[in-house]
Amino acid sequence: MMKSKKYFVFVISLSLMFSVASALLAPIDCSPDVVKLTDSQWGVDSNGKPVVTVTFQGASPVQAIGEFKISPQNDYAIEHAYDIYVLNPTFMNGYSSDMFNTNSKYVGSNPHTMQIPYNPRNLPPPGTIVTVITAVYHDCHRDNDDSELTCTVCGWGIEMYAP
Repeated sequence: MMKSKKYFVFVISLSLMFSVASALLAPIDCSPDVVKLTDSQWGVDSNGKPVVTVTFQGASPVQAIGEFKISPQNDYAIEHAYDIYVLNPTFMNGYSSDMFNTNSKYVGSNPHTMQIPYNPRNLPPPGTIVTVITAVYHDCHRDNDDSELTCTVCGWGIEMYAP
């Protein structure tokens, strides 16, 4: 019998914080109501390519993700990841870094589901527990048109069995 998926929050590493600092300010907020990775499923896209379909949901919509990877269970190090989709924060859900100004009205979908490609050859044998991990950015804003972009961030992961 398969165990149910485990959802958890992980501490963002200093390397993530330093890599993000040059692009945007990113205070950490991992309170229960923030947007988080809520579901992850293995599958294939419309072209038959392997994907992991992920859903983000919370009080506000996801605006960017960073350090999205498939890793060994309880191992958050980049160098041990089986597959890496993105390292640096990447805007998604209809957002871009230049749209955050005092006049911005756009609100992305919430929940937001997307398909992320992966290479199955990089994964361990089927049935091995792996962790889908990402930093989730939300509530991005500028205090004025000349200020730095600030996004709140928290790292989230879901344990699941390799396909």
